[in-house]
Amino acid sequence: MADGIKVRVLFFAGARELVKSREQVIRIQSTTTGKQLLSEILEQFPVLKPLEYSLILAHNQNYLDLSREGEITVGENDEIAVIPPISSGESNSNFTLILNLLSVFTRVRRIWTETESNGENYSFLSQLI
Repeated sequence: MADGIKVRVLFFAGARELVKSREQVIRIQSTTTGKQLLSEILEQFPVLKPLEYSLILAHNQNYLDLSREGEITVGENDEIAVIPPISSGESNSNFTLILNLLSVFTRVRRIWTETESNGENYSFLSQLI
C-alpha cells in the first residue's frame, strides 16, 4: 500500500520467530477496524496465516477486540503488537479472558480520568455500554 500512514508492528514470541524480526514498519489506512488491521498484517506477513484465529493485536498497548467492527484511528508511528498464543498454537481461553478484563479496566481508567479532568458529573459507566 503506497498511501496511508506508517506504523510500527512489534512481533512477540512465535510471531517474531515466524517473521524473523522483532519489528517492521508497514503502511495502513489511518481509520480501520481490528479485523481490517489483522487482514492487512496477514497480507503483508503471510507466514502468520497459521496463527490467524489465535493472534491478539494491541494498538499502543490497548488490546483490540477483533470480533467487533468498531473503527479505530491509528496515528503515524503508532505501535501495533502482534501477540501469538502463549502455548503451542492452541487458543487459551483463560489468557483471552484475562486480556479482555485488562482491556476493560484500561478503558474504565481512561474514561474515569477523562470524566474527572473535564469536570463532568455524569456517570462514566454509561460510556462503557
